[in-house]
Amino acid sequence: MTIQKLASKIYYNPSSEIQITRTDLFEEDGDLYLKLYISNISRETLASLIVEARFLDSFGNYLLDGEFSEFSQIDLAIHSQERIGLSPFSLDPDLNLARSLEIRIKKAVFSNGDLVDYDPEDEFTMIEPALSNDYIRELRDALGPNFITYGESFSNHWRCICGFVNQDGFDNCKFCNREARLVLSQYSQASIRDQFQNKNELDLVPEEEPDADELLEVQEASPSPRNKKYLPIVAGACLALLVFAGFYLNGVRRFKGKISIGDDFLEDGDYEYALELYKDLYTSDPKPEVQSKIKLAEKLLESDKNFLDGMLAWDSGDDLAAMEHLVLVDQDDKKNFEEASESLLTLEANFIESLDNMIQT
Repeated sequence: MTIQKLASKIYYNPSSEIQITRTDLFEEDGDLYLKLYISNISRETLASLIVEARFLDSFGNYLLDGEFSEFSQIDLAIHSQERIGLSPFSLDPDLNLARSLEIRIKKAVFSNGDLVDYDPEDEFTMIEPALSNDYIRELRDALGPNFITYGESFSNHWRCICGFVNQDGFDNCKFCNREARLVLSQYSQASIRDQFQNKNELDLVPEEEPDADELLEVQEASPSPRNKKYLPIVAGACLALLVFAGFYLNGVRRFKGKISIGDDFLEDGDYEYALELYKDLYTSDPKPEVQSKIKLAEKLLESDKNFLDGMLAWDSGDDLAAMEHLVLVDQDDKKNFEEASESLLTLEANFIESLDNMIQT
């Protein structure tokens, strides 16, 4: 029996290509179970997963003193661009009063051997709306089998109806490819409720209509009788010009907006996200400006890799390899250049000191 779960909190890591997109609580033979739905947009197959969660009762009180419980599943095979419901986790009897939860992905292992630990400090939270399974089935009949939740916009992210959370600047969902504009305008909680109440159905592909005020202005023009026969042509031309101008200006604003968001990512050191956004923009608008941004992001991403490799080599005691990597950190890499330079000075001093010791002995 499915429990009517209250709104829950899911922690998201912006760097993760694995997301929890839905949680369910259900009861069977007196025991409570947790079921998770995982979406994978990475290029690799997800092989195993560790999550941690803490649970609350119907009054919002933490159970088990608010301690996180760890859950894991191995031998998974969640392929790229696939969403899978994991086998249910049996919960401790002390959690039988659980009606909501807070949950995060702790660790993921991929089929190529990559192991990723997710840092809680890099995460942000989103509230998972409490939707009954009956209501979800009703919406799926109208929206398709991918529907999991409402579309919603947040400060720097937006959530698709498939449950996947995307960063601002991406016009389409990275999991199901739905258009953000349509999701946020037609499939928000308020929009869906209005459409069900007023039409008893959902408009899956809303028609684009000219602005009513613009039409009214054209219709109220008062031509002389001899020009009356040209009114449809003039009106059509004016309307076409207005529509073209609107699309053009909106396109320019969207282009500049996405460039600005990508630049913010670069400034914050999120080179991978900046590169992904620029490439996404370039496919629809291949301007030279975007191409130069792509080259810059690729250069900074390579610099970031050299910095990380250098620090790992230093930690492992290979000072020579550390210096070889750190010297390649680019001066435009504001996130790493200063620290790389200081580390190089320390490594050089250590190297000189070692030489002096060798000479003295």
